Amino acid sequence: MSSNSLPEDPLRRFLELAEALRQGKPWYQESTIPRFAALALVTARGGASALITEMRETVKRIEKRAGLFGTLRSEERHLVAAMLVRDGDDPDAFIEEVARARRLFREKSVRRGGMSEVLAILILRAQSPGREVSVTQIVRFQAVYKALLADHYWLTGVDDYPTCALLCGSTQAPAAIRAGVESLYRGLHARRFRRGNNLQTATHILFLAPDGPEAAEGRFESLWRAFRDAGLRMFGEDYEEVALLAHLANSSKEVVRAVLSHRASIRELRPKPSRQHSFAFAASTVFLELVRDQARGQRVADVKAMIDVQQIIRTRRAAAAAAAS
Repeated sequence: MSSNSLPEDPLRRFLELAEALRQGKPWYQESTIPRFAALALVTARGGASALITEMRETVKRIEKRAGLFGTLRSEERHLVAAMLVRDGDDPDAFIEEVARARRLFREKSVRRGGMSEVLAILILRAQSPGREVSVTQIVRFQAVYKALLADHYWLTGVDDYPTCALLCGSTQAPAAIRAGVESLYRGLHARRFRRGNNLQTATHILFLAPDGPEAAEGRFESLWRAFRDAGLRMFGEDYEEVALLAHLANSSKEVVRAVLSHRASIRELRPKPSRQHSFAFAASTVFLELVRDQARGQRVADVKAMIDVQQIIRTRRAAAAAAAS
């Protein structure tokens, strides 16, 4: 059973895990999503090669239990497996809990969410002292989801289930969460950030900043400008990375300097990650290096990795559909 510990050098730890992934990777397997899974293992105790081996064995166990066409056969299974390994969780027990929790979701009329629902269950389970999703949690989850849906019916969907589950960890009422998130959305748009799914997801992450959403909103803009001043071309797809970094109390210049340094090392990986993915990896390793509250930080970083993986899969499916048409 692995226990968690924030390493002194998260970047070096991530690079070790990425290299262990490369050494044992089948020729036909792509690297990007397993690398996001490796981020979840940065805080796990044990040797990099042993952890990657255990993650791969856990993936196989999940596939076997989920069945040929089960939800857990999707590419997100690598991320789920990594989190189970890190937390010393039994994959068979987790799959049984997913089945039980999904029945409760249906009883409470929560819309089916596929893999997004599984990821939400993973988060809710981590928030439960007994590691079992309760009816109370599901009722709160549904209330938070409906509250967010009220302001952005055209944007909010099952893809938001992981961030809704993360928001359930807040002590605030669903109405207060709705008001805070919407204030962030309007405030950032007023600062010339583009409306849309990326901005909405960023506001969900920003809402949980330790010193409150107002301070986080200002840091978000400051970080964005600092990255641009440093010569980076910034896009809407980078909103979630900047929102994660806005949880840090460090100055914008210090954070940007660290991200650029980490990214330069990450770009040396083979195969070489894309601009967007190297930025995402660097934002996560810097966050883990500078975050003060490890437990809270790990939960936010987990959801950020889920968002990245889901975005990759959506992009690939859209490209495949376009090619087929």
